[in-house]
Amino acid sequence: MVSYINKLRSRGMELREAVITGASVRLRAELFSALIGSISLIPFIISSGTGAEIEKPLAIVVVGGLLTRPIKIVILPMVYEWVERRAARSEELELEAEA
Repeated sequence: MVSYINKLRSRGMELREAVITGASVRLRAELFSALIGSISLIPFIISSGTGAEIEKPLAIVVVGGLLTRPIKIVILPMVYEWVERRAARSEELELEAEA
């Protein structure tokens, strides 16, 4: 996502617009990936046969991780924008100090 945002910015897009566009493009892929992975592990979660005492807790942990994955689509763009704004501000201060 970060490389896609950087590509958009190199094409002349503003920082906020590039971050929003980059996050929205990646959101669908992340949501579908987490959904498909979670659905595929449902049989392990509801199983009660031989080996279920090992498979069931593992499947629950994996599904939990897959479901929290889309959160990075929210957090990563905010952190990226914050870091870029801070870097631009410090660069401006350095240029003012040299002048």
